[in-house]
Order: sequence, then structure tokens, then C-alpha cells
Amino acid sequence: MSFVCGALIWANVAPSMDSIPKGKGFPEWYEPRAYGWPLICYEEEFDLRPSKPWQRLPATTTNNWNYSALLIDIPINLGILCLATFLFEYWMRKRRRIVPIPK
Repeated sequence: MSFVCGALIWANVAPSMDSIPKGKGFPEWYEPRAYGWPLICYEEEFDLRPSKPWQRLPATTTNNWNYSALLIDIPINLGILCLATFLFEYWMRKRRRIVPIPK
């Protein structure tokens, strides 16, 4: 159960690989990131050009929340957790019936 929960958390907080443009005509100073699974709920766009020469942090950041995708993602992830819980409990009960418990 904890592996399923960990996988769902990782899928939602790691940047989506589809959001990383490589050789798609984007300038090298532009870096978008998207988060969420199965739908993208949060997008960030970084302008990596510093506004001053001594700055090391991105000059501008744009954040966009997609609340409708978030409302779809939450029930899907909860459904996966409930399904995994049911299947693991079923498997443990079935296994207990097959293997006799020593007294």
C-alpha cells in the first residue's frame, strides 16, 4: 500500500516528461514544467534570463493552476488507492485461507 501511495505522490510532484521541450524550437532560456497525473494540474514557465548580470535566479516565473484537472485527478488517485487496498486485502485473506495457521 505504501508503494502505491509513494508512486502516486511521485507521479504528481515530479515534472512531467512531456513538458520538457528538447529541440522543439524553444529558446534555451525558456523552461516550462508541468505537474500532475493523469492530467496536468499545475504549470510553471521560467524565464532563465537574469534581469541583472549578478542574478542567478530566474527573472520571471509564471504559475498556472488548472482546477478542473485537479478535480479530476483527486478522485482518480483516490480510486487507485482504494482499489489497491481492496486487492491487497483480498490477496491477504485468500492467502490466509490457503496457508494453515500453526497452533
